Amino acid sequence: MHLAFRHYAGLPLRNLAGCTCQYSSTLVLKCEECSSYLHKQCKHKMNVCIAEDGESCMIIRTWSPPNNVNNPTSGSSRCQKNCTIDEYEYSDTAVLTTCCDKYDFCNDINVPVDEWY
Repeated sequence: MHLAFRHYAGLPLRNLAGCTCQYSSTLVLKCEECSSYLHKQCKHKMNVCIAEDGESCMIIRTWSPPNNVNNPTSGSSRCQKNCTIDEYEYSDTAVLTTCCDKYDFCNDINVPVDEWY
């Protein structure tokens, strides 16, 4: 016999034993947290942060030719409240700040930027 269960956010559910259980629709977003990347390697300990309400995963990528946005010279990543996308250049160095919340570890420095959009 195959049993199917439907889950509705915030509504009580009954299991086979007749117990009423509460289902939560709260999803947890995990992000990479590295205070300093050098050539796509975290220079310090790689951590995981859990994005809280109003936060998303953020990564800052910095590069100069011959490097590019998908092969940055340096960067950092973390959970960020009210994260905003930003791009600017100074001298021959480009900086791109991107934010994401589509899936866990979406701010991995090895994920090409064009996969974010």
